Amino acid sequence: MKNLQFLAFLLLLSACSNSGTPTERQETPQIPSDTVAAIPTPAETAQETLAAPELTERNAIAPPSSLPKEFSSGAVTFKLESPETERNATVLKVQGRQPNQFSKEFSVEGEVKDAFLLDLNEDGFSELYLAIASPDGQIGLKGYASYRDRSAGEIYVKDKKIEKQASSDRIFVENGQLFRSFISPSGKSVKVKYQLQKGETSFVLSPVN
Repeated sequence: MKNLQFLAFLLLLSACSNSGTPTERQETPQIPSDTVAAIPTPAETAQETLAAPELTERNAIAPPSSLPKEFSSGAVTFKLESPETERNATVLKVQGRQPNQFSKEFSVEGEVKDAFLLDLNEDGFSELYLAIASPDGQIGLKGYASYRDRSAGEIYVKDKKIEKQASSDRIFVENGQLFRSFISPSGKSVKVKYQLQKGETSFVLSPVN
């Protein structure tokens, strides 16, 4: 009898121990055998490390100027040179093309934006006109003439002082003639033509209208 009671107790104890909820097992995710992690090559690592430096005003390279540096006409040559020691300074050399003919130099202050080789008075001898840009956006004019290909001199520019809208001033050539165009403070478009005349000691460039 006692044996039957002891056996019943063991069966009850076994049933109680199996009634508990089994603990879930967290399995480590397996990487498929056909997947291989990419390993960067030394060349790829070098490309990331040696990235191109950012372009700034300090290390930027200024584009070369498209302005012609030499103008020849007949027996005279005009040469523009910019010394590296002086910024926005230009030297104009005017010389005859024959040996020992003549040679003269002129210092031009300011940034030369454009140059025009013309013969405004149609006397058969050339003049070189320079458009000089100022920091406020205005354009100044300078002229240099050949004196019958025997010498050269600066042209006196008799220009009018007229108010213009910022960055609207422009010097250009049409049909061999020299012009200036700009916009007035009232918004009107203005076009001025220049003419060259012989003065007492030098040539004079002045606006016609």
